[in-house]
Amino acid sequence: MAVAVCVAFACAAGAVASHARANALRTEGDWLMARGNAEAQEYASTFDGARAEAQLHLFDQRRQVLKHSTAWWLFEMLMVLGAVIACISSYVLYLFRRLRDQLVDGSDESSTPEGAPEALSAALPRS
Repeated sequence: MAVAVCVAFACAAGAVASHARANALRTEGDWLMARGNAEAQEYASTFDGARAEAQLHLFDQRRQVLKHSTAWWLFEMLMVLGAVIACISSYVLYLFRRLRDQLVDGSDESSTPEGAPEALSAALPRS
């Protein structure tokens, strides 16, 4: 059960870290988009072919950055899913431990209560 809780915390920390990285990459992508738009406005006013090439290069960089951002987002979702599964499994393991403890406590009482009928005491298993 302790391992499942540790895995849940590790997955949650991984999800937070990958969210931060994906957010930083999205911000960089927005900045590249603004730079590309500025290059487009510059090209529209001068019709310089170098500005058009610079704009296309910036859009290609933005596409790469957003591709990495999407990969980090996917990793974040997998970490969230892993954390949820680890939390559920730790709860299930906790319930199994409680059930086992109750079964062990129930089997320790091998004697029949006073005043029990003879048929009931004969039906009870002896250990």
